[in-house]
Amino acid sequence: MSPGPHTAPDSAATDGGSRPERWTGWLLAVVFALLFGLPLLFNPDRLGLGDWDYFTSWSLAERTSLLQYGRWPSWSPWHCGGMDVAANVQGRAFSPSFLLVLLAGPVLGNRLWCLLALALGFEGTRRLARAIGAGRFGALLAAIVVAGNGGVFLKLGAGHLGEIPLLLVPWLLLGVRRAWDAPARGALGAGLAGALSWLEGGVYPLIWGFLIAGGWSLVASASRRSLRPLLGFLAASGATVGLSAVTLWPVLGYLPGHLRSASAPESVPALALVQALLARGQSLTGPAPWPDLPWRWHEYGAYVGPVFVAALLAGGVGAPRRALPWLLAALGFGAAALGDHGPASPWTLLNRLPILEVLRASGRLLQPALLCAALAAGVGLDRWGRWAALAPVLLALDLWWTGPAMLADAFPISLEAPSRTPFVQVLDPRHRETLVRAHYTTMTQDVLANRGILACYEPARPRIAAEPRHPRPEVFLEGVPEPVSLLSWAPGRVEVGLPDLERDAVLVMNENAAPGWRAVVDGAAQAIRPDRGRVAVQVTPGASRVTFVHRSPRLGPGLGISLGTFLLLAALAWRTRR
Repeated sequence: MSPGPHTAPDSAATDGGSRPERWTGWLLAVVFALLFGLPLLFNPDRLGLGDWDYFTSWSLAERTSLLQYGRWPSWSPWHCGGMDVAANVQGRAFSPSFLLVLLAGPVLGNRLWCLLALALGFEGTRRLARAIGAGRFGALLAAIVVAGNGGVFLKLGAGHLGEIPLLLVPWLLLGVRRAWDAPARGALGAGLAGALSWLEGGVYPLIWGFLIAGGWSLVASASRRSLRPLLGFLAASGATVGLSAVTLWPVLGYLPGHLRSASAPESVPALALVQALLARGQSLTGPAPWPDLPWRWHEYGAYVGPVFVAALLAGGVGAPRRALPWLLAALGFGAAALGDHGPASPWTLLNRLPILEVLRASGRLLQPALLCAALAAGVGLDRWGRWAALAPVLLALDLWWTGPAMLADAFPISLEAPSRTPFVQVLDPRHRETLVRAHYTTMTQDVLANRGILACYEPARPRIAAEPRHPRPEVFLEGVPEPVSLLSWAPGRVEVGLPDLERDAVLVMNENAAPGWRAVVDGAAQAIRPDRGRVAVQVTPGASRVTFVHRSPRLGPGLGISLGTFLLLAALAWRTRR
C-alpha cells in the first residue's frame, strides 16, 4: 500500500529504494545507456548534423585555448568576431562535462557526456518515481520513458545539447523533495543538479524543472498545511542560483540587448501531437509531422508507443489520487506543446514571461510533459501484480527498436585536419546554413584552421564589429602605413611590437571590443578606446610593445558566489546530518 496524501514515503523509497536496489538501479542505468546510446560511439571522428557543429566548435575553441595556448577559456576569437566564453549562455567550459572534452576531444567527449546523461536521466527518474510512491516496476517504466522516448534521440541526433539537461530534472526534483524535510541537504542536491543543468546550457529545461517543482511544493504545502515544502523549494531555488553564479553572473551582464528574436507563432494540430507520440518512422531528415509546421521531427517527435499509453491508463487506475496531480501537469505541458491557439493558450501565456518571450518550437514541451506522465504511470503500475513486471520489458523493447535507429545516420560529416594558419577573420555564408538539415555549418572546421567566423550562428545575437580583413593584418595602426609585428597570439591575449612612431596613433585589433579587455603599453595599463566597436588603444611616439588581454570582468565575482554557496550549503548539510 502506498502512503496516503499526507504521509511522506519512507526514507528508503525517498532515496530510491534500499541500498541493493540503488546499486542495481545504477547498473541498469549503465546498461540502458550503453544499449540505447551505442550509436553515439559509432563514427567517433565524424561531425553530426544540425547543431552538433555549433556545440563542437565551442568545445574545440575552449579545449584549444587551454591545451594549446595554456589559457583558461576566457575569450573565443573564433566566434562572431570574438565572444566572452563565460557570458555565452550555451558555453560549457565551466561544466564538469568539459573534462570529457579535454580527455577525449570535442567530438567524442560531447558524445560521452550524452551517454552519461542517459544514465543519469534513467536513474534519476527511477529514484524520483520511488520517492513519490511508485513500486519497483513502475519506477523502471518511468525511467525507460523519460530517458528512452524518441524525442531524446531526435535531440541527440540534431545536436540539441542544450535540451539534454532535461535528463537532469529528476535529480532537481529529488533535491526539492528532500528540502521539504531537510532544507540544507535537499537544497545542496537540488542546487547541484540545477547548476549542472545551467552550466550545460539547459536554460529552458531548468525553467521547466522549477515550474514542476514549484507546483509540487505548493500542493505539498496545502496537503501538509505547512509552509515547509514551499520554504524548501525557495532554498533549492536559491542554492541553484548561487551555485550557477560562476556563469550566471556573466550571462546576466551580457544577455540584455542580445536576445534573439522570437520565431513566428506556430499552431500544432492535436492530431500532429498524437502522431508525435505514436507514429513510427520519425527521423532527422524526414518531412515535418504535419503540413505547414515550421520544424521537422527533431522539434516535435517524442515516440512513446502504445505500451506506454496502456501503462499510463493502468497506473492512473491503480493509484488515481497519486497519479492525478502528475497527470494534470502532463496535460498542462502537453497543451503548451500545441503552440499558439489564441491569446489564452498556455504557449501564448508563456511567451509573455521574461526570457520565455523568445521561446520557440513548442514541441519541446513534450519532454517535461512525458516526465510528468511517466510519474503518473509509475505510481500505480505495481498494483497490477505480475503484469506490472511485463510492462517495462515490453516498453524497453519497443523504444529500443525505434529510438537508437534515429541516430544511425546522425554523424555523416568528415572533419578534415587543415594546417593552422595565422589567425584571420573570414566571412563565409555557409555558416548561416545550420538550421537546414541538408547542409551544415563549417564552424568547427574553421576553428581547426584558426579562422574567425563572422557570418556566425549564435542564439545570443552578438554585435559583430570585426571585419574580414584578409590579406591585410588583423592588428594594425589606423592611418599609419608601417606594419606592426605580431610577437605572440593566443585566445584573449595578443602581443605586438610597434614601429617607430612620429605622432600619436590608434592601434586596432580586429576583434569585438567587450568588457574585460585591457591594454598594457610598455608595462603600463592603459584604457581601451574602441574603434568602431573593435578593440583599440591610443599609442604615443616612443611606445614599443602593446599587449591586449581579456579577462571576463564578472567571472571572478560569480566564481566567488558559487564557491561560497557550496561551502555554506555543505557545512549546513554536514551539521544537520550529524
